[in-house]
Amino acid sequence: GIGGNGTGLYNEGILAQARGIISSDGGNITLTGTGGTGTGSIGIDFFGESKVNVGGTGTLTIHGTAGPGTDVENVGVWFESSGTVLTAAGEVSITAIPGGAGIGFRVNTANTLLPSGGLTVISDDVRISSGAAINGGASAASFRPYTNGTHINLGSVADNTANTLELSDAELDRVTCGTLNIGDANSGDLTVSANITRPANTAINLSVGGAVNLNASSLNSAGGNVSIDGPGGVTPAAAGPDVSMGATGTLTFGADNNLNIQ
Repeated sequence: GIGGNGTGLYNEGILAQARGIISSDGGNITLTGTGGTGTGSIGIDFFGESKVNVGGTGTLTIHGTAGPGTDVENVGVWFESSGTVLTAAGEVSITAIPGGAGIGFRVNTANTLLPSGGLTVISDDVRISSGAAINGGASAASFRPYTNGTHINLGSVADNTANTLELSDAELDRVTCGTLNIGDANSGDLTVSANITRPANTAINLSVGGAVNLNASSLNSAGGNVSIDGPGGVTPAAAGPDVSMGATGTLTFGADNNLNIQ
């Protein structure tokens, strides 16, 4: 879907409106939406208790691109008003590209995503509001930037720093998963700027193309294994333990990583 070019509000590419239902009986679903040029030109907008249900092992692919305006509501993919539920046993992949001052991927309060087959979010900006829930059970949840070279900040409570994907500890606590993957080989540097503590045993994989900096903060997997791959070097600088895996987890580094002890 492609949004209109009117001067009014909400020129969405795709709008799942007021209790609308998108479903399949085991088939794959692909949604591609591009916002128009007006205010609130959202790529894909899930609004008003809309439902997305992918049956069987079907996959869900969502690609939302916001319009080019300067409005803060030019969001790539937005689970907006409360009550929207996404359920999928197959893999869910979400690519969300913002426009203007908007956020790429945004989940508002009281919206629930249940991607039990795994979730991948590709976006330079992510906001997961208090009261939102992403519950993939024991499956993997992956977050990585859309634009190559974009940095990652784990612990930041902002979401508008240029060229940086920011995820706070509170936002990550709203994501239930067995494995948490952050970044990929095309990402820039990754900084842990505040304590990241998983609420339950979680395997954590940090992978970037640049450096990994544990800046006076720690990473706690609650007993899960931790893997860090930063070809630009790994610098542990926390006052206490830099990484905690409990009594059962292990810590591994990429084969070409330099460990820079302060």
